[in-house]
Amino acid sequence: MKYGRRRTDDDKNLDTLRKLTEKLNFSRLVIDKGDGFINISLKDNKKAPSINLLHIPELAIAKTYIPKDSEFPKHAHAEWELILIYKGDMTLIFDDEEKRLEEGDFYYIEPNVTHGAKCVKETIMIGMTIPASQHWPKN
Repeated sequence: MKYGRRRTDDDKNLDTLRKLTEKLNFSRLVIDKGDGFINISLKDNKKAPSINLLHIPELAIAKTYIPKDSEFPKHAHAEWELILIYKGDMTLIFDDEEKRLEEGDFYYIEPNVTHGAKCVKETIMIGMTIPASQHWPKN
């Protein structure tokens, strides 16, 4: 007779997260067992679809697919914004300068700083806001 434990909802959820992690080509999955929750959904947005990876009051993380020749208008917000270029490149546009980010670069933007962006080639970015933005990613 074979003994084992019964599969729980946590086991099923972990399997789902592992499959998603593989589809997103991430090398590992980190799960925070704190008070937050993980909300996974694919947005139907042809300009820059985002996959919402984590959205708790303290932090929002999303993976965004940006088509080549895309531009984001200048804007400002109350949250810190952290940008990791996973693939491709991006030029951040500020009032008095431009900053080019390449694959593997990590950049942060302080709250209330006006900025925009442009991508000449297809780009995948991991974006984070601290605290979580109520407006991004779109739900």
